[in-house]
Formats: sequence, C-alpha cells, structure tokens
Amino acid sequence: MDKKNQKLKKNSTSQKVINEERKIGKLFSKNWFIISLFIIITSIVYSNSFTVPFQFDDDQQILLRESNHSLHNFSNLSYWLNVNNRPVSTFTLVLNYVLHGENVFGYHLVNLIIHLLSGIILFFFLKLIFSLRGDKETSKWLPFVIALFFLIHPVQIQSVTYIVQRMTSLAGMFFILAVLFYARGRIVYLKNGLSKEAIGYYVIAAVAGVMGTFSKQNAVVFPLAMLLTELFFIRDNNGRICKRYLVAVAAIGIIISTIVLLIFGIPRETKNITSIQYLATQMTIIPRYFQMMLLPFGLSIDHGVKVVKNIFDLKVIGGASFLIGILVFAFFQIKKRPLVSFGIFWIFIALIVESSIFPIRDVMFDQRMYLPLAGFLLSFWTLVFEFLFKKNKRFLSLLILAALLGLSVWTYARNNVWQSNVKIWEDVTRKYPNYFRGWQGLGREYLVSGEKDASKIVYCYEKALEIEPNNLTVLNDLAANYLKIKEYPKAMNCCMKLIDCKVLAYKLNSFRILGIIYLETKQYDLAIKYLEKLVEIEYKDTAALQNLSGLYIQKGDYKKAIYYAEETLKVSPKEVIALLNIGFSRINMGESELSKKYILKALKIEPQNTRGLILYANACINTGKFDEAISNLKSAYNITKDDKLLKDIEKVEKMFKSNR
Repeated sequence: MDKKNQKLKKNSTSQKVINEERKIGKLFSKNWFIISLFIIITSIVYSNSFTVPFQFDDDQQILLRESNHSLHNFSNLSYWLNVNNRPVSTFTLVLNYVLHGENVFGYHLVNLIIHLLSGIILFFFLKLIFSLRGDKETSKWLPFVIALFFLIHPVQIQSVTYIVQRMTSLAGMFFILAVLFYARGRIVYLKNGLSKEAIGYYVIAAVAGVMGTFSKQNAVVFPLAMLLTELFFIRDNNGRICKRYLVAVAAIGIIISTIVLLIFGIPRETKNITSIQYLATQMTIIPRYFQMMLLPFGLSIDHGVKVVKNIFDLKVIGGASFLIGILVFAFFQIKKRPLVSFGIFWIFIALIVESSIFPIRDVMFDQRMYLPLAGFLLSFWTLVFEFLFKKNKRFLSLLILAALLGLSVWTYARNNVWQSNVKIWEDVTRKYPNYFRGWQGLGREYLVSGEKDASKIVYCYEKALEIEPNNLTVLNDLAANYLKIKEYPKAMNCCMKLIDCKVLAYKLNSFRILGIIYLETKQYDLAIKYLEKLVEIEYKDTAALQNLSGLYIQKGDYKKAIYYAEETLKVSPKEVIALLNIGFSRINMGESELSKKYILKALKIEPQNTRGLILYANACINTGKFDEAISNLKSAYNITKDDKLLKDIEKVEKMFKSNR
C-alpha cells in the first residue's frame, strides 16, 4: 500500500507540474502578456536612465542649436525632403525641446518608448518568419527570447540612453516595421492577388522604410532586407521561390544604385579617410561588434580607434578572414539552417552604410550594433538551441534566465555610469588611454561640472596635448587653466603658440591671458602691450579696457586712464569701476569738481561702494566741502569699520575747524 501511495503522490505531483507548465504556456501564447513582459522588464532595466544628463553630441544637436528650439524649420517642405537633416528624428527631438526644454525626463521617456516599439515589432516579425518556416517547436518561445534580449542587451544603451541617438533606434524601428509589412503584403498577395489588403501592407512598408531613412540614413538598405526576407521565407502556392520577381526587383535595385553612384559618386562624410582605408578599418571593427554582441565588454561612448592606413595590416587580414568565414558558414547553412543564415546576412546588410566603403568621420560607435543585434541574436539562439540544449529544455531555460538576469544587471550598471558626464569620459580614458578626444572630453567635463581642483583639468589637457601637440583648442583651454593655478611660464608657452594662429578667438585669448599674467606679476608695460593688442581688435572687451585704465592710473598717465574708462562706458554705461577710475583721474588732474559727476553716478549704482565714498570725500576736501567729506568718510567707516578712516575723519574735522 505504501508503494502504491508513493506512486500516486508522484503521479499527482507530476500532473501538477504539467498543469502549471500548460498554464504558463497558455500565457506565453497571448501577445498581450508577452508585450506586458517586454514593457515591465525593459522599464525596470532602464529605470535609472531617466535622469541621465545630456551627453556628447546632445549639446550640439539639442542645447546649442537654436534652430532646433522651435518647429519653424518643419513648416518648409524642403527641410523634410533633405535626408541629411534626418527630419523625422530631428522633429521628435525638437518637439521634446518645445515641450520639456532642458528637462531630460521627457527625452528619455520617448527614447524608451521607441526602443520598446522596436522590440515589439521585432517579436511579431520573428513570429511571422518562424511560422513561415513551419518550425512549431521553437516558434512558441524563441521569438520572445530574441526580442527580449534585443530590448535589454547592454549594446543598446547608446541608442536608448544617449538622447540624440534615438535617431538610430527610430530608424531601426521603422526598418523592422517596413520588412514586417512587406512580408505580410507578399503573403496576402500570393494568396489573394493584388487586393486592397496587400496594397495597404505595401504602402505601409514603403512609408515605414522612407521614414526610417529620413530618421537616419543607414535605414536606406531596407529594400535589401525585404529581398533577404523574400529569398528565405516567401514562397508561392507551390512552395517555390518567386524567382522572376526576385530577379526583376534585384535588377531594378542594381540599376538604380548604379545610376546614383555614377551621378553622385560614393557617399562620404569626410575627405580625410579614403574608401579603402575606411573599409580596412572596418575589417578590424566589425569583429569587435560581434564580440560585444556576444559579451558586451568594451562599451564606450566614444572609441579611440585609429584609421588603418595599410589594407595589408595583419589585423585587417585577420578581421577580414573572420568575416569571410562567417559569410561562408552562412552560405553553407542556407538550406539546413536558414534562420541562422538569415540572421548573419541581416547583420551585414544592417552594417552596409556605416561599416563598409562609405567614409564616416567616426569609424566606430556602439549604436551601430542596434539593428545588427537582431540578426546576431536570431542566429546565436537558434544555434544554441539546436546544438546544445535541444534535448534538455530545462537547462536551456536556466541558461536563458541567467543570461537575461546578467545582461539586465549589466545594462542597469552601465546606465549608472551614464549618470555623470565626468564618469562616462573617465570610462573612455580608462579604455583608451592614448585617445585624444577622450582626454579632451574629460577635461571639458571637469570644467563644466565646476571641478575645484584645476590640476585635474590641467592633467587631462596635458594628456591630450601629448597626443596632439599642436591642437589649438587644447592649447587655448590649457593656457586658461594654467593661469588659474598660476603656472605662468606654462601658460605663456601655450599663448606664444596661439599668438600667430589663424583662429581669431584663440589669438585674442592669448593676448588676454598674457595681459593678465603680466598684470599679476607687476610687469605693467608688458601687460599694457598685450591688452592694447587685444582691444585693438576686440574693442568691446570691458575687462581688458578696465585693466588698461587701472594700469595707466598706476603709471600716472591719467589722460589714457580716462580714455580707456570712457571706452568701457561706451560698452557698459553702468560700469562702476570705470566711473570711479575717471573720478580718481580727474581728482589727480586737479579737476575735483568735475570728478564728482562721475563718482556720484557710481554711488547711485552702488551706494555702499567704499572706494566711491572715499573718492567723493577727497573731491569734497579739494573743493572746500569739508562737511560732505566728513559725512562720506563716516559712511565708509560704517561699512568697513576700518580704524584708518577714523584718523582721516579727525584730520578733516581739524581742517574744517581751521577753515571756518
């Protein structure tokens, strides 16, 4: 009886497990449940991204570009038709600015919504192609797994957390949408002919593709992704590839591409890199993309990758061999494992614009993995399932859960780094210690963040200057920061390299800094020399004008002191120091009555200005107004509590008595 009871208990337990699995299976068959999971999990993973400040190009694209602070540009059709404006994604950023200004929460919310939509659309596309392959075993769960990894993978951070790079995620969203609706349109067409439903799908697919291209130009290859889908998954009623259709469409595409290349040539963002050099460099970078999509080590807001000048470099040959091997593998898997081949070809199609022969100034960015990741995950998890865990689904489930948890924590932790502009650039310099832009960026962020230790800023700029010794921007910034820490010889050395440069702003700043250095070291003639050179060009520089006025007072040249003070007042009529300099100079020129006019103007602006009160007292003494002099000296004493003023008051009182 005991053995029978034990068997019954085991049977009932196993039945309960089966029932639970069935319930879970039913839930996962519901699209609303899966979409809810996407939203909940992705929102948790990116919950710490909503306060991430503007980074890198965000300043140039959003904060500093006034044309992006209103919707005015979008009233012109020509703006919308210029693909280089990226008008669709730019419109969303401008709309964010109009609604939220510099509050980053709204920007990040929109970025997350776009990313979620990309993942959801990818899920439905994967469901479609799995169903077209008739793979019932994996079609129930693999589309969900791939889409979820797509949503939480750390390589996506730069397209989601980095505000301006919504251009990438928005282009990706429209790209996948275009391919999905194209596939649906083709299926309906092959079943029912050119019906309204088929036309509707085609129209949406075309519009989505164009919207993607006008979000970011890399989406322009969406027709290739459509053809790839056609080749792998679309079959006629007899189960055959539509060869005539493929040949016709491919021929049209080749003709159009050839005409465009003949008319416009190879598109390029920069002339400093040749197409061959760019391709050679990409042979070393694309394998790194594969590595980061597998294990996301080495993520960075900016990569210090140098352009490869020699196509026969061993790194280039090694990288090219790896990529050719991947493509050969994909070709051999077309019939046996079409999903794997499709995913690999998807990766290379998604990289054509940014990682081939079209030179772009920045050769590597994390956001370029946004679309390729979908293909990578499809190939990877299909292979993992088939080769490792086909017979042990529970172990596969544990692996998936562990990987999801690990990557989710990784993404969350990486977003914490993005919370600080300083931290994100410290991260760049750790990974690329010989990268000029990393050190320059860190120095700039220290400066902007109000770092009190100027030596930290100086150290960053010095490291940048070691890499690019004649960089004018760094020399300019370094001179200013050397001045702060009173490293005068080093500041002067930087300035001497800027004096004859063609950039007027840097030239003027060198005059300004030299003037201040010589002023602080009491070499007044040299200070005057450089400050006068400055105001000859920048005649509205009130600080330089006032310094010149003060310097000429010290030299006893009161006419020139008055001249520069008056020049200051032309620019800034309420400049108290300039008014008092004129007053002081007039007193010393024996024009005390005239001096009162300027001193009183200054005291109307700053009634508690002790220098003004004392100067006015001196002018009054010189004009015999001893009672006014005493009154002003007493007011000055009440402010400063300086005992010397009490002695001055006693002297003036004696003078007052003796002159009665």
